Amino acid sequence: MTRRVAIHAAATLLALGLAAPARAQGGPMPTPAEIERRIKQEIERLPSATATNDALAIRYKQVPTDPKEVIRRAVAAGQLPPGIDPDQAVQQFLPVARPYIEKAMGEIGTVKVLRPLAYRSQKLPAGEYVFGLLMQGVQPIGIRIADARTGAELRIPLRSGRAAEPHPVLLVELDPSRSGGKPAHEVRIGFDRLEGRAGKLLEQ
Repeated sequence: MTRRVAIHAAATLLALGLAAPARAQGGPMPTPAEIERRIKQEIERLPSATATNDALAIRYKQVPTDPKEVIRRAVAAGQLPPGIDPDQAVQQFLPVARPYIEKAMGEIGTVKVLRPLAYRSQKLPAGEYVFGLLMQGVQPIGIRIADARTGAELRIPLRSGRAAEPHPVLLVELDPSRSGGKPAHEVRIGFDRLEGRAGKLLEQ
């Protein structure tokens, strides 16, 4: 994972949800509850995309990965002063926003499991779950599949590589695989120059 990817992720969410007009005018820092609310609201406004096959259907928010585009939108909406630098925004707001960024990125969609699956010893019965990315600071390091009713969750780390071309928005795809002679599925994550693959979900 490069520092550039980390800055893109942080600047994106900071610009979308954190820097309010009051802050741009020298006003007080928003409260933690306000920061969390704004980040959630802005993620909800993003367009959705779907990755599907015969075993899974993942619907997720297309989080943009280019901070310049996000900054332009935020400036046009009056959320940030003209000419603000993404790196400066990260340095200024990240210590306060980090836990809310991590939480928000962990809940950016849903996944429908159409047939029973398993990751290693963990079972994933058919049903609908919360889908999200696991973050370490501002870096995606895995995927999260959680049961909203019970709180149980499956965390699958990413094997990260470098994409041939940058992804302008978050990309989630499903790749067929096999394990032990059985059909399996890999969740592929594209985010700027990051090309990550989550471990195999094995059909039962």
